[in-house]
Amino acid sequence: MNDRPAAWTAALRRRGLPLVFTVHDLRNPHHRNRGAHDAALDVLVPAADALITLPPGAAVEIRRRWGREALVLPQFHVIHNHSLSPVPITRAHTIPAPMLTALHTPLTGRLRDAVTGTRAPGSFVAVSGDTATAWSRVLRGGWVPHVSNGVDVLRWQPPGYEPHPTAAGVTGRHHAVWSGRIVPEKAPHDAIDAARTARTPLVLAGPVVDAEYHTTEVVPRLGRGARFLGHLPQEELRRWVASADVAVVSPAWEGPFGLVAAEALACGTPMAGYARGGRPEFVTPAVGVLVPGGGVGALGMAMRRAARLSRAAASPGRRWHDRPLRAPRRQRASRARPAAGAERRRASRGRGHRSVLAPSPPGLAR
Repeated sequence: MNDRPAAWTAALRRRGLPLVFTVHDLRNPHHRNRGAHDAALDVLVPAADALITLPPGAAVEIRRRWGREALVLPQFHVIHNHSLSPVPITRAHTIPAPMLTALHTPLTGRLRDAVTGTRAPGSFVAVSGDTATAWSRVLRGGWVPHVSNGVDVLRWQPPGYEPHPTAAGVTGRHHAVWSGRIVPEKAPHDAIDAARTARTPLVLAGPVVDAEYHTTEVVPRLGRGARFLGHLPQEELRRWVASADVAVVSPAWEGPFGLVAAEALACGTPMAGYARGGRPEFVTPAVGVLVPGGGVGALGMAMRRAARLSRAAASPGRRWHDRPLRAPRRQRASRARPAAGAERRRASRGRGHRSVLAPSPPGLAR
């Protein structure tokens, strides 16, 4: 380990490459014995073509120990805090740079106490209007701006919109999809119960964060049209979402935004869910059906209604086609002329529906 810094610098010299060394730590807090860290500095600092450090005091120490001048750069211009921990807020007044905290949660105990009990907690922005309204009630300024969350529309795309044919979307069999962390506040068990009332096959995907909840509430409900796929890679999950008739969102809490719903809409998939948190701000009647929280029967009806919505409204301006719920008019008329009509039906399917009726997602039980 102690020979590595010398080997690195020697390799750079042989290739004629300069070494710019940023001295972050003159003392590494992770080392019980500072000898190894000091030995590495004794090699790297003298060998560097240029030195950078953050605090001015470190530059003074570098000059004293090695006789080198280090360029001092301001440590931070602004700190954008996305942590759910209260610690950054309680320490904001000790940091010379201003801090902007993004509020990703409803009012919670520890975070709320930090915001209201700290002398100078910094500035705040929320990820939805609903979250901004809630936090505005307790912040001294009385108003919190909000910038809505977004999704990468190049990664969440409708069927047939992929830039590469090898990444073609998967559609075909009718099903609903639920995705998210398997925890009580996301309430996937409500989605399963609602799908059963709607008589719609449901696939669920996501990491099991609460194993006890998964074992007691989710696993007993699986089967009979409900299947858990586990924690999927993003592209595989996108294919399931894009090929679904409807995406189900069933939170048991006032979630701040609802990225799952936005991801589904980016794929052109209408959504059905509970009208909680920030979802009513972007899920309009044209792209989804929202019902009061906790009503499994109402959620099942919402799934059936949402599945009939236009996919073009959910993802406007994108190249993809609505799944045909009925045969085209010419195709229906051709049934009166069996011989010629059969040829026209095959031609019609080949021209208009090939990108839609692609192979089904693997393994979905009918």
